[in-house]
Amino acid sequence: MTYGRDGLAGVDNPEFRMPAPGLRGTCSFSAAASSASAAVASGIIGLVLQANPNLHWRDVQHLIARCSNSNIGSVQWKKNGVGIKVNDNLGFGVLDAKALTDGAKQWKNVGPQMNCTLSFSENTMIDGVATLKRKIDVSQTAACVRIRYLEHVLLVLNLNFTLRRLIEVTLTSPLGTTSIMLRSGRRFDRGRTIQNLSLLSLHHWGENPNGEWDLQIRNTVPNASQNGMLSRLKLIESFYLAYYF
Repeated sequence: MTYGRDGLAGVDNPEFRMPAPGLRGTCSFSAAASSASAAVASGIIGLVLQANPNLHWRDVQHLIARCSNSNIGSVQWKKNGVGIKVNDNLGFGVLDAKALTDGAKQWKNVGPQMNCTLSFSENTMIDGVATLKRKIDVSQTAACVRIRYLEHVLLVLNLNFTLRRLIEVTLTSPLGTTSIMLRSGRRFDRGRTIQNLSLLSLHHWGENPNGEWDLQIRNTVPNASQNGMLSRLKLIESFYLAYYF
C-alpha cells in the first residue's frame, strides 16, 4: 500500500492536497483516495525497475513482501511462518522507496514459478451452527512435495448456503498462519450459490507449505434452520524452488 488522502479533504483543505503527475508534464492536485495511491505506487515501482531493469513482476512482489514498512501507528500485525509481517487490510505495509530500490540493486531473479493443484469433488454438509473443518494434506501429493517457498495460495470453491453472505472461509497453513479467504457480512449479497469463486492469499509468502492445511467454513450468525453444501474444492499453490536475497 501507499499513502493517499481522503477524497474530500483536499477540496476544502489545501494542506491536505496530494500532488500527482498530470498530462503533458503538468502536476495535478485533484487525485484522491486509491487513485492517488496508485500513482504513488507506480512511481515507486518505476524507481525500483530503474535500479534493476532485470526484475520481473514476481521479483517485484518478493521485494514488496520483504521491504515494505510496517511501522504504522497502532496497526496490529501478525507474522507468518517465516516472520514476514502481514495485515488483513494493509497487506505487507507501506511501500518504502529507499528500501525497495536498495533491495533491487542486489536482487537475483527468482527461479521459474511452478504450480501445485489439489482438487476434490464432494458433497459435504455445511451446518448452520457447527463449523465445517476440512484438512488438506499437501505432503501426500507427489507434485507438491518439491515446494519449499510459497508465493500465492488460491482457493476455488463451489458451495451453496441459505444466506451465503453469512459464510466465512479461513485457511490455516501448516506453520499456523491463518488467512481470512472470504469475509462475511456482504450487505447486499442475497444469493445462495457460489460457483468457481477464486480466493487468493499472499499471507503465506515464503512459507514451506508441506503438511496439513486447515480449511474452515462457518456461518457467522449460527442458526440451526440454515444449511448448505460444499460440492467442489480446489487448492492451488504457486511456488519457486530457489530463494535469493
